[in-house]
Amino acid sequence: MIYLLLCILANLLIFVVFRLYPRLGIPTFPAITMNYFFCVLTGFLFDFGDLKTYFSNINAFPAWGYLAVFLSFAFILTFTLMARTTQLFGVTVGAIASKLSLVIPVSFSLLIFSKGQAAFTALNYLGIALALVAIVLASIKKEKRDINLPRGATLLLPISIFLLGGMLDTLINLANIRYLSPAEDAVFVTSIFVLTFCWGMGRLLYLKLKITRKAILGGLMLGLPNYFSMIFLLKSLEAFGGNGALIYPLVNIGIIVSGTLVSVTLFKDRLMPINLLGVAMSLIALVLISWK
Repeated sequence: MIYLLLCILANLLIFVVFRLYPRLGIPTFPAITMNYFFCVLTGFLFDFGDLKTYFSNINAFPAWGYLAVFLSFAFILTFTLMARTTQLFGVTVGAIASKLSLVIPVSFSLLIFSKGQAAFTALNYLGIALALVAIVLASIKKEKRDINLPRGATLLLPISIFLLGGMLDTLINLANIRYLSPAEDAVFVTSIFVLTFCWGMGRLLYLKLKITRKAILGGLMLGLPNYFSMIFLLKSLEAFGGNGALIYPLVNIGIIVSGTLVSVTLFKDRLMPINLLGVAMSLIALVLISWK
């Protein structure tokens, strides 16, 4: 249970940091790139022994290697879209859009990985439908923000987060079930972050963007919760036998509830009745999706 609570806290901090970037004048993409540098540094500081032992004994490309390469590219794309969504719509919408994506890993956990010992019922499918409606309702904003995209394209942001987040969680659970031993968690996570940092640096060089002190600060703020969100998710999955159908709903309900509280109390976001309906519907959807 402690891993579940820590996973919720780490994910909540990610959304809070994204929301603070504009207020502190921190450039988003350079900060996201530097975040992965600090993720790698954190991995070496906390798990240096495991990393040294693993890489000193490795004699072949690991089975999860190609998966790590794909995840690294998907991570930086997802984080960039997640940051933009949170900045435009608020912590609540960012959390709902990314965490209702559990529809995808839960479906794979039950139907493909056979974890959870239950088949989808009418209630589960109703939950999936409600999840999609909840994202739209929670994303509606009356006031105008600094949005340089057409309205239809802007609504695609939370939907993109929904799809990408679900894909990432599914692949992480696949790695946990098929390829990873508990001793490889830190190696897997750190390898992903090394590759993601390389992708980010390549794009920074291509765009000729500089890494400023504020970008380094933003990377440090984001790097610590980002690293441990992955570690605690893997530990939670391991503790419950890879049962994503149980873990993802529990974690994501906690993130949506705490994200809404932080959005209203800390950032003074004004939620319209239709937004509150979206939040309530998202919680109902999570319960229905995980109903056995």
